[in-house]
Amino acid sequence: MNVPNLASGKAEHIATDRDSLSPVLARFARSLWPWSERRLAVLVCCLAALDYMSTVAFLNLSGSKGAYEAGILASRALERGGLGGLLFNDVAAVGLLLVAAGGVRNICLKKGELSGFSHAAFVLMLLPYAAAAAAAIANNLVIACI
Repeated sequence: MNVPNLASGKAEHIATDRDSLSPVLARFARSLWPWSERRLAVLVCCLAALDYMSTVAFLNLSGSKGAYEAGILASRALERGGLGGLLFNDVAAVGLLLVAAGGVRNICLKKGELSGFSHAAFVLMLLPYAAAAAAAIANNLVIACI
């Protein structure tokens, strides 16, 4: 009796779907961030530093005794360790995010069939943080000047 091997057909179907999705996702990621991953990592580090500096400026220059850090983890770090605790928290968070994004990127590159996803994974992990940090910087500067 000849039994068809459904498992191999399913794997071929999944591989075909992944192969057809890879160029689309790569083009999408390149449209979001057309430059190198290194530039994005540098941007994230610079935005994190500016976020810290704008937070310090906001807390010191706002003149309001009710000024506070809105982020839960950052607020706790500021309460427990002052500005040094906040700096440690920011460095640890950005470092962890960069290591995670780089790790996922490297895993995708080492797996030949996932290499098309490497840039997309890196960009889609770091770009939301960069956008949120830029918004936080603008918010801190506007509130500090009001």
